[in-house]
Amino acid sequence: MRTPEPAIPERVQRHVIGMHCAGCHAVVDVAPRQLLSDFIAGTPVHCPGCGASYDVWGRMVEQLEFGVFGTRYAAVGANVVTAQVDLRRDQPLVLDFQKLGIPDAAEIEEIATTPSGSEEGWLHPVFQKDPGPGQPASDNLVIYPVPVGAGAEENQLSILIVWTSQTAAANPAQEELLAGVRAAHRSDPLGAIISLNVAMELALGSAMNAWLEIHGIGRGRRKRFLGSEATYGSQLSVLLPVAAATAGLAPIPERPRAALARLRNLRNDVAHGGLQAATIGGSDIAECIAAAAVGVVYCDALRATLA
Repeated sequence: MRTPEPAIPERVQRHVIGMHCAGCHAVVDVAPRQLLSDFIAGTPVHCPGCGASYDVWGRMVEQLEFGVFGTRYAAVGANVVTAQVDLRRDQPLVLDFQKLGIPDAAEIEEIATTPSGSEEGWLHPVFQKDPGPGQPASDNLVIYPVPVGAGAEENQLSILIVWTSQTAAANPAQEELLAGVRAAHRSDPLGAIISLNVAMELALGSAMNAWLEIHGIGRGRRKRFLGSEATYGSQLSVLLPVAAATAGLAPIPERPRAALARLRNLRNDVAHGGLQAATIGGSDIAECIAAAAVGVVYCDALRATLA
């Protein structure tokens, strides 16, 4: 086996992971966060392909539960890069993410590879170290060509890469939301529930703090009230609707509101040891991710309105 050499990517394409129409499967060409904002505001969304009315909540839950490669990360505004490289017998390749236009501060969430070949054989890609969710994009990957069947002297390899770029300091709630999606990706439903609920608690706490501040409540009193007097459940079910109404925002739609309550109950069950991973279905996690995504966007919108 030769010394690894840099991969030369061809036919590179980049786009945001979107949501798909259930009827014609066209991608709704709007960033998922904007779709959620439209959904919260009651703005009609239509498929660009067939013109049908688009059920943002329903499709997001379906994609999270049944979606193929990468679609689970649509809820956190992920990006995808596709490219092709040439695999040659006995020649390992170094995959440099920056040459694919991925920032070095980004994180790699998923990678899928598809080699071309014939019935007689082909070269199959094997990573020196399997990539996992959250891998720094500054790390290069080495791909080894392993012959399958009779092998081949050379064949093309298609690569799909899902990556995210989050800044925890700028939006810790969004970072926890991403942590929840990663936990679901790793088949860790209990970890997903904890992170998703933390994401909503952080977003809600920030919004409630801003709302109380504009009404003249001092910092110390706000901290005591939100930290020990007004429970998360009370903030979610009582304070948030009142604050949103005073700011002129529509209430959170019924389905995500019910799913947020379900997420809170599941989190409490996890915290008290009354919930086992085997009892949590894919539909539960899908709705929890969708609920947290809607809740974070909603609280961010409230905070922006109050600014």
